[in-house]
Amino acid sequence: MKYLLLTLFALLLAVPSFAQGTTVAVPTDIDVIVIAATGDPATLAPLATRRTPIAAGSPLCNQAAIQAPVGTLVNPTVAQVPDPFLAGRFCRPPTPIGLATATALRLVAVYNSAAGPSGRSPAGVLPFDITGTLVPPAAPISVDARP
Repeated sequence: MKYLLLTLFALLLAVPSFAQGTTVAVPTDIDVIVIAATGDPATLAPLATRRTPIAAGSPLCNQAAIQAPVGTLVNPTVAQVPDPFLAGRFCRPPTPIGLATATALRLVAVYNSAAGPSGRSPAGVLPFDITGTLVPPAAPISVDARP
């Protein structure tokens, strides 16, 4: 019995523990960041960033996964990021807008909270291209009232 108690005590000492009161901050928004195709995703300067508020009940979150397309994606409109509130689900924040024509861009994401930002995610596996800046349509050339 003495050896059993000593063994259990030794095992308890070997288990890592967090300091009392340590909690993980709840994300309040997601930054979707566009980066160049080459270089270290953790340190590359952003080409564009878009911050989107999120919460546990956000309509952008608790989404099923969308399968990645085959080939190069052109002009993506949303990113897919693991849902920080529900395991196995995803959030789909919008991608940054106003990017100039470019090829082989990648995305990274950062969760932000009251405690500060998380680290950057790994770069998205699927590169994407921007084929032109989306601009508003031209103004109508005329307008008339009719009976």
